[in-house]
Amino acid sequence: MVQEVNKETVLQAQDLTFSYMDSDEGIKNVNFEIKKGEVVLLTGNSGCGKSTLLKCLNGLIPAVTEGHLSGNLTINGKNYSKLKMHELNRDIGSVFQNPRSQFFTDNTTSELVFPMENYGWSKSEMEKKLALLTKEFGLENLLNKNIFVLSSGERQMIALASALTMNQNIVLFDEPSANLDYGNAMKLGRIIERLKADGMTVIVADHRFYYLNEIIDKVFFMENGELSVYNSERA
Repeated sequence: MVQEVNKETVLQAQDLTFSYMDSDEGIKNVNFEIKKGEVVLLTGNSGCGKSTLLKCLNGLIPAVTEGHLSGNLTINGKNYSKLKMHELNRDIGSVFQNPRSQFFTDNTTSELVFPMENYGWSKSEMEKKLALLTKEFGLENLLNKNIFVLSSGERQMIALASALTMNQNIVLFDEPSANLDYGNAMKLGRIIERLKADGMTVIVADHRFYYLNEIIDKVFFMENGELSVYNSERA
């Protein structure tokens, strides 16, 4: 019998609750535990609270979005309330539904090195990391291109690579398949599978999830701001 390896907890929520200043929408008494290397599907109907939970996880709540936040949220054993955004960004990367909205430059190579420049990496460190990202995500033909002439799938690859430049161990996807055709969605699934194999934790908020077949460990289903957790039959 193969003994199950105890994985460390990387994200944990206890009675996490958030309500917006000008809306009744939000999340209520959310509890969960996510282990290292797990792939979690976050799903539910529009307006159920998925985006609110993602904003809590990537720190936009409460740093950018105002409202009433209560409960407890930790990442790698550290309480979110004790972390500044630049510290949180070293652990967690985000890929938005429309990657165009998260780019800081209009050049692919500049975008890839931007986070490293922001954290004061040396030129040699940046060149080494850029080469690694280029090989890992197959970006050879996308370097030094205008971001806004790329296809949706190509922009998403640049956004994902940019989100992982700081060696983050957690990555969040917000509706990643929304602008992808079947082929690119399946390609994304293979990349997520590889991230999982490398020990990374991945959370995918999406309505469509055929491309995650046989990869998902847990399903987080949200309805009216409340969360139900289901373990995958495959897990």
